[in-house]
Amino acid sequence: QNGLMTEVLLQITAEAQERRELARRGAGTSSLATSEKIAARIDRLREMLSENPHVHEMLLDRVVYGKGATEEQIKLLRNLWIDASGAELNDIIAEGVEKGELRPINAHFLYIALAGMTEFAVNAFPLFELLEGEPQDRDATLKAYTDFLVDIVLNGALTR
Repeated sequence: QNGLMTEVLLQITAEAQERRELARRGAGTSSLATSEKIAARIDRLREMLSENPHVHEMLLDRVVYGKGATEEQIKLLRNLWIDASGAELNDIIAEGVEKGELRPINAHFLYIALAGMTEFAVNAFPLFELLEGEPQDRDATLKAYTDFLVDIVLNGALTR
């Protein structure tokens, strides 16, 4: 079963890498403002987690705990999910600092915070309904939550 889950994770990894490349090559992404790059990243994360809500758990099992994956698979997963993704976020932040759009912040902490805040919202969606006291449209609510995260992250990081 672990081998099958690793294969599933590798497929998710390939799809996530393709999305990242499409976003990078997309319409003028290099000219996007730092805030737009961070917003796009959070939106991609929400979409990916909506489709694969347990991907981080599967990733941790393999990369951190070495369960059900070969050394080669662990190296590939770590490179694409952790090293490359972390470096991308670090580059976005460094560019924002250089442009005067962001103050210096710890990219690794932001990486973990975004993953946690997004994953919890996707996996604990029924909490939105309990808090609101009525059924919620999943896509609309998670999009609104993504917009909220972007606002909180950027207004906490933007220079004044």
